[in-house]
Order: sequence, then structure tokens, then C-alpha cells
Amino acid sequence: MLIESTGLPVYWPTLFSITELRNRHRAFNTIANALAALSVFQQFLDEHGVNLPRRLEEGKLLELGEIEALVRTCRIDFTNSNARNSLVTPQVCATRLRTIRKYIEWLVKGKLLARSYPHLEQLQRLATLTMDTINARIPPSSEPLDPREGLAPEAIQRANQLFHPSSPENPWCTEHTRLRNHLIWSVLFHLGVRAGELLGMRIRHIDLRKGTLSILRQADARDDPRRRQPNTKTLARELEISEVLQRELSEYILHNRRRLKNAHRHDFLFVSESGDPLSIAAFDKVFRDVRAKHPDLPRSFTSHVLRHTWNDKFSEEVDERKIDQELEKKTRSHLMGWKPTSQSAAVYTRRFVRKKAQEVSLSLQKKLMDRSGM
Repeated sequence: MLIESTGLPVYWPTLFSITELRNRHRAFNTIANALAALSVFQQFLDEHGVNLPRRLEEGKLLELGEIEALVRTCRIDFTNSNARNSLVTPQVCATRLRTIRKYIEWLVKGKLLARSYPHLEQLQRLATLTMDTINARIPPSSEPLDPREGLAPEAIQRANQLFHPSSPENPWCTEHTRLRNHLIWSVLFHLGVRAGELLGMRIRHIDLRKGTLSILRQADARDDPRRRQPNTKTLARELEISEVLQRELSEYILHNRRRLKNAHRHDFLFVSESGDPLSIAAFDKVFRDVRAKHPDLPRSFTSHVLRHTWNDKFSEEVDERKIDQELEKKTRSHLMGWKPTSQSAAVYTRRFVRKKAQEVSLSLQKKLMDRSGM
């Protein structure tokens, strides 16, 4: 929630986040990002002396100059101490403006649906003009210059070596942390799951007799004590797990996790040294620690890069088995938890596609040279 100086929630943004975001089961980060954008908007309104609820009562919205000023405000990086001279990326600015646009639309809708509202036609016209004006100023989306790709084979080999519990280069000290972090590496590398899915895994979701692990959506779980609960963004699914991964899971649960003080109070699979469910911050620190200790690893080495890596390996396996393209798409979508119509595969297979493009290009060049007698 956005909080006023009095300690109370800011009324309209809070109501918006509850009705439009939380009631639609949006993820924690989605709600947090939306409220961050509305915080920028609220700051803009305060600085420019704009009382938006009063204007709506009068059938008015923002003027053109105010919209221009709002766009400039949305470009500012308020996390920087020298905020006025530091700018956010065009993507962040665009996200802020889209959220603010949606918030204004929601406020307008509330007035238009009121039975006794006297400025119906006027506000409808102004709302259309305002939304069109904001839309025209939203920075266009663009591909990043260095799009995220899966790990190269040598980086995979190096990480596998560093995460091994008995490696002298392993950056962690305690037996539990070494075994847990190795299991984290194994699950991410072999299954390609998201961080939120991994942190939400429970012992009850693992069936070692069947050799399966279930990924389930469990937003706002009452027995999860973490303030920032990890969320599963993708669809629920059951994944087959190899015998090696089954043994690693069994070893961790039966001989390592159970020794920790608070581990018996819940059944979340991955825990801290105290036995409490592993937090998002502690999980992120795993990858920061290994990058800091071993700078030869790519700077992009994060948990999510392993999801890209899994998709590269899946593409290689599909290519080797010569699986039908339509079946490949459905299989990948199921394993990743995407809808059957999802286009997400294009995001997660950049390295494989680039490698294939290079192979085809070189092969074509060779054939053209042979034909021309060069």
C-alpha cells in the first residue's frame, strides 16, 4: 500500500490496487510495481497542486501542459539521490505511464457509472483525449541491446563445478548451505523452473515413488511466514524428475533439512540455516555470492538465465530427435507452464536460434562459393 505521512493508506491508489490488481490475483511484484508508478503520479499531483478527485467532480482531467510535465516526471529515477539528473530506462517510463493511464481510466469509469453524475458527456470526451495524449507519449518498446541468453557450455561446466558440495572452490561454508545450493542449481538447471516456483516447492509436492514434482499456484498461502511470498506466474503442472534428481532431493530432505531447528514447522522444501522458508532475498544472494567469489562467471549468471539455458538444451534435444514443430511447441509450453498459444519460446531460445542461424549462414556461404567456383 501507499502510505501517507499520517501512516494511513492513500485511499484511491489503495482501492485501485485491491479491486483492479489483487482481486485479479496479480503477483506481488506486479502490485508493487503498479504502486511504485502511482507513487510517482501522486508526487506529481502534489507538486503541481492538482486535486484529481475534485477535478473529476467538475468534469475535468489533466491539461496538456500537465500531461507533458507528467511524462517528464515519469522519466526521473527517484531511487537515485541525485534524482532530477538521473533517468530511468524508456521501458520503466512506459510502464509507469501505462499504469497511470489505467488508474485514470479506472477513476473516470467510477464517475461515468454513477447515476447522478452531471458531466457525463464532457468527461467522456476529455477521457478519450487524455488517454490518446498519454498513449502518444509512451516510449515505444524495443529489444534490449544485449538480450538475455542461456549460458555457454563452458559457463555451465564451470558453474556445475562451483556448486558441487565437495568442490574446494565452493563459496559456502556450512554443509547444509552447500547441499541446499547444489540442489537449487540442480533443480533450476534440469527443470528450468522460475525462482518463485522453486521457493514455493513443498515436500508434499514431491512424489519420489512416481518420480514427479508438482508446480502449483498458491498465492497468499496462510502458512507461509515470508513477508514477500514467492509467486508462481506460470500454469500448474507435474514434472517428471530423473533418478539422479530424485536421489538428491531425498538426501536433502531426509538427512540435511530435517536437522534444522524450525524446519519441522512447515514443508517448504528450501530453507535457511534456521530452518525457516528460504526468502527471495536469501535466494538472490546465492547467485550474488558465487558471482562475487568467482568473477570469471558471466555477469548475467542469475537464476533466470538458467531458464533460458534449459530452453536452449530442450531445443537441442528436439533438434536431435527431429520432433515435429507443433508437438515441440506444445511440449515446451507444458513443461514451462505457458499457455499453448504462448509466444514466450522466442524470448527463451535466443542462443539456440542464433547458433542455428550462424550454422545455416555458413553452410549457405560455402554452397554459394562452391557453385561459383570461388
